[in-house]
Amino acid sequence: MFFFKGPFFIFCLMFCTHFIVGQNTFPCTGHPYGFRLDTFFEFHINTYENQNQICERIKVTEQRFNVLAYRPTDHLIYFISTVTPYNNRPLQRQLYRMYQDGTTEFLTDVYLWSNSHFYAATISPDGNQMHVIGADLSGRMSDTLYFLSIDLTSPDFTMSGTPLYTNYSNFSLINAIVCHPLTGQIIGYDSRINQLVTIHPELQEVRKGNFATQSGIEFLSGLYFDPFGSLIGIARPPRPPAEPRSPPNNIYKFDGIGGEIRKSSEFRIVDDICNCPYIVALEQKVSPQETFACTEVNITLRIGNQTGLDQADMVLDQQLPEGFEIREILYNGFGGNVISAVGTNTLKIDNLSMANGGDSIVLRVYVGPLATGDYDFQARLSGIREKYSYDTFKRSDDPLTCEYPDPTRLKIIPLSFDLSDNQKSFCKGQSVVIKAPEFINVGYLWNTGSTQNFTTADTTGWYRLTIFTECELYADSIYVTEAEISLDLGPDLTIELGDQILLEPEVQAVGSAVSYEWRDLQDTLNVLLCNTCPAISMQPLEDQHIALRLGDEFDCTEEDEINIRVRKVYEIFMPNIMKAGAEAILYPKSKNQTKVLDFEVYDRWGNKLHKQSDFFTNDESFGWDGKFSGRNVAEGVYTWAMVAEFLDSTIKQFYGNVLYVK
Repeated sequence: MFFFKGPFFIFCLMFCTHFIVGQNTFPCTGHPYGFRLDTFFEFHINTYENQNQICERIKVTEQRFNVLAYRPTDHLIYFISTVTPYNNRPLQRQLYRMYQDGTTEFLTDVYLWSNSHFYAATISPDGNQMHVIGADLSGRMSDTLYFLSIDLTSPDFTMSGTPLYTNYSNFSLINAIVCHPLTGQIIGYDSRINQLVTIHPELQEVRKGNFATQSGIEFLSGLYFDPFGSLIGIARPPRPPAEPRSPPNNIYKFDGIGGEIRKSSEFRIVDDICNCPYIVALEQKVSPQETFACTEVNITLRIGNQTGLDQADMVLDQQLPEGFEIREILYNGFGGNVISAVGTNTLKIDNLSMANGGDSIVLRVYVGPLATGDYDFQARLSGIREKYSYDTFKRSDDPLTCEYPDPTRLKIIPLSFDLSDNQKSFCKGQSVVIKAPEFINVGYLWNTGSTQNFTTADTTGWYRLTIFTECELYADSIYVTEAEISLDLGPDLTIELGDQILLEPEVQAVGSAVSYEWRDLQDTLNVLLCNTCPAISMQPLEDQHIALRLGDEFDCTEEDEINIRVRKVYEIFMPNIMKAGAEAILYPKSKNQTKVLDFEVYDRWGNKLHKQSDFFTNDESFGWDGKFSGRNVAEGVYTWAMVAEFLDSTIKQFYGNVLYVK
């Protein structure tokens, strides 16, 4: 280990004596900031509800970087810009800080580990030290990591560093690190072993401890803590073998002990991410976000504390809109004195206290006979203490919007629904389920007597549903019929061997035909001939028993069968007289093309005058033209012999005579 110009900090220090809040700084809201290529984003990520919102903040085109860290004392983003060597120019690593409007300020060159790239950074909770981890230019996966600390309080940004070695593997790939906001422990993720690790620069060591292996993560690009104490990672899952591209990134929420993934949701690709969790956070959501008049909703107020300070004597108050009424406090994780709540539209609880962590208050609220539209409400938490803010109160924030802090919105919508999208027919002897949307806190009444959001239709007729609240009702009807379907393949057939036939059924159905299942029942394997063909063309060589099963859009089915008898007559036609001349050709003919294995012609003394093999009937080019050795033969009777193979592989021999005249 060696040092440059200043002390080396073992852990991320936790105490701060001053801070600066300017108009051109990044607000410490608990929402992370991320970078992808030339765009800087603010992410509103609600891992508690498995949802996220992406808010574009700044376009930064002059630099590309992926080593970000948020400094809580001045509310700025610090990063290292790396320019790779080219044209004999050396590697350049420069420290910058960025302001909210996207402007960047050069601070100093990074002069330690001159042959190394840096891949991850974090800043200590007290804002004094920026910790950076890197490896040799030869690649990110290295047997030696380099740990760099930059003193952000010194005018010349004093740097100190040490190599790091793992206690578990020869190679490591660490692309994300973060300081625990309360203990200061540096935590990273090693994509080489797919585990969280702890970094101990005072021991020159990286430890994997008892963290679980994450088989669902291939590469993790960013880590951060939120104000509720949750450790969040942005990572890419493994690519399935059959997929040409990698799947989208996911948000992973780790537990605080074993590193197990508890929740994940799809997210965009980011190069790096950072956050300021050192606040008292107040989030509020309503469920459902849309409802009808005269129903109930749940309002959840979630409070997080990662300030390192115990909070006491806080006061939570909220004025809900007129027509709202608090019916019950379902859960209160903070205690305190309830001054106003049940039976009113005002919530007020004082003497609230909490240690570092996160918990919630859940209210069951009745929404009265109000007009349709949007109703906004916002809670206020006062008496808070934060290290890096002069604020003594917080207004609640809707975590699923880009505004901060903004009221929570409940939308009251008209009581209505539509049954027309349901299937309007059912199959003979069967039934169909008619279903309406599943609303919360409404009543259902069908003319069948069902009080669910669905009923079963098994007879032709009207089905009517009425839904109602304490002050509204709405009804809709649908007419359902029995779906008729008929199928006819026609009478049984008798055909000649080699005949081509088309089986085209007559179909009558209410619904459109969607499946055709043709099978050969004569075959012991019940072979499927086709499952998409409205008609099939066949050339049966044996007797066949064909069945068709027809399915329509309502899942109704009908079947029919047809027997096909193949009459086998093995015939070859040959003339018994031929006259000398240009058109005099002796060749075999047949109704259907038949393969001729051998065809020979002899004179009366047994001399072979003509021979052809392996051709098909009805082709005169293989016939005998009445000549031998280029000269016409004498008048007389000549004998022919033939071996033919028919379509069903039956082989027959044929003999005959032909009279040749001039």
